[in-house]
Amino acid sequence: MENNLRRHSTIEDFLNQRATFMELFLVAVMLSVGTGLLTNYAFTEKILDSIQLALIGIIFIFISLGILFHKKFRTLHYDVKIPCFILFNKSTKTIVPVANYIFSNTLASTLSATFLENRAFASVWNKEPLNSSKPTESQITGSEKFLIEAIEFFLIEKLSTHLTGYFDDSEEIQLALYNCNDLPDLMKNRILNLLTRPIEEREPFLEVNNGKPMIQIIRATDNEQVLKSAFCDGARYELIEFKLPKKSTVRRKDIGLLEIDTPMVNIQFNVVYKGLNTYIPSLFFKLYLNNLDKKEIDSFSISIHCRIKMKIRSLLPGKGIKYHSWIDSFLRSLDEKINKDKFFDRIEWQKIEAMYIAFGQNKINPTRQKHEGEKNNE
Repeated sequence: MENNLRRHSTIEDFLNQRATFMELFLVAVMLSVGTGLLTNYAFTEKILDSIQLALIGIIFIFISLGILFHKKFRTLHYDVKIPCFILFNKSTKTIVPVANYIFSNTLASTLSATFLENRAFASVWNKEPLNSSKPTESQITGSEKFLIEAIEFFLIEKLSTHLTGYFDDSEEIQLALYNCNDLPDLMKNRILNLLTRPIEEREPFLEVNNGKPMIQIIRATDNEQVLKSAFCDGARYELIEFKLPKKSTVRRKDIGLLEIDTPMVNIQFNVVYKGLNTYIPSLFFKLYLNNLDKKEIDSFSISIHCRIKMKIRSLLPGKGIKYHSWIDSFLRSLDEKINKDKFFDRIEWQKIEAMYIAFGQNKINPTRQKHEGEKNNE
């Protein structure tokens, strides 16, 4: 009963419905008055009076339509914020991979692959490592720039993969395929520039001829087979392309700021990193990260801000807006994968922590406990 009361705000819902009723009542009255004045205009003999009636009627109708528009479309801007986190090992100067958390795992592997091929980048990262004690007002450091560029690459790669799958069977006539050559702004991201370079131009991939194995992910189409990803001895290759409505653009407006502009919608992704710590339970390091020394770890807060601006054209009837439904599915998928709170819910952290406290020194394996719980529920 208590949970139901939290979910349902009876009085608040009633007040909202009452306000909606009063607004609709006012609109109905103004529309009827406006329509009546315009009707009288048609049958009034005095020209001056008829013009005045027509003007007043038109004003009433436009005001009522304006109220309806405001009620239905209070804002054409929508904001989504996704909280994330990373764990930085101060001794090894690396991002700590976290099982079942794709955000930190991908960032760790992306930076590792980048520094493997470019020692100058690695030198910048190690010279000024991430530091939670750095004043937030100070200038962005070289390592912070690389972290933000790695997050940009993460978003770009996930979006590329999502769009390819989403529009796999869609009508090509309404869509266009954009690759890195069409999007020079994106190539300003040094990590993307490196990891999207063809494998024929990359030294680590030439080692395949010396017996080093290469893992390839191929995407098959009706006409050809396309190399989507490749991995060899720590090096990484990714094909980045976007299938979007025609006349769309993808830009990197600034460090940490990506923009996708289509004829109907403008979407901006903003990576927010200020070097601030975020709370991670102490037992998480002991139970989930195999007794990782918490003193050696900085826990950083990162958030992804997405602003969606609907253009006036999107209000007009037509089929074009249906080619933008990928925005909802992508944001849902992204939130499910990288949201800090949902990660801890997904691994049932509160349950693990409570069991450890209840059973004291008994060793708890979070993964095993989760599987056993699922098995018992079957």
